[in-house]
Amino acid sequence: MPMNLLNLIKQRRNRTAVVIGVLMLVHLAFFAGPDVGYLFERLCFGLRGLMRGNVSGFLLALAELACKLAGIAIWVLSVFVAWAAFQKSRKKGYLILLAYFLLPLVVEPSSRLILVYSFQQQAKALEQLQAAGQLPLQPMNDPTAFMGDPEAFEEDQLHVAEDQLPFGDVAPPFVVARRKIVFPVGPLLLLLGVWRLGKKEG
Repeated sequence: MPMNLLNLIKQRRNRTAVVIGVLMLVHLAFFAGPDVGYLFERLCFGLRGLMRGNVSGFLLALAELACKLAGIAIWVLSVFVAWAAFQKSRKKGYLILLAYFLLPLVVEPSSRLILVYSFQQQAKALEQLQAAGQLPLQPMNDPTAFMGDPEAFEEDQLHVAEDQLPFGDVAPPFVVARRKIVFPVGPLLLLLGVWRLGKKEG
């Protein structure tokens, strides 16, 4: 079995697929991996809440994780279905679809770099203003104190807001949590369409 896999990789027509697969694995490890790990932590926290009778928290965490994993699976399948359809028919339209499916490999790293660069530029500008004596010392809850990590800034702001609540040491009666649960219906329909078209190619 390993020898068969090695022979498949050595074939010239499969090398592009191997390169795409490696790039996707790296992308998933750096960008999707932390999100999935965080959602698993929330699911474990929801499981502990389930034991105390908090069913909705557990179900929301489960739905969030399921939608995230479904999105990853649909993306991976879409790339390789488009590649297989191109290999079968040699129609360049499938290459355009493949390029569309591979956009996250470029868009997400670029947006992350732009975000980090903008935070760095803000920090430099604030440092220059502070050195010139035009600004007071930077507070710890300033967004530039969390270079390139907006989630850490949001968490810090949440702690500041909790400290400023009028309840003192008593916890507030409720907590509002933001949940992003989006099932990838559009990508799924696109995957099914490409799969059906590729299946008809002779």
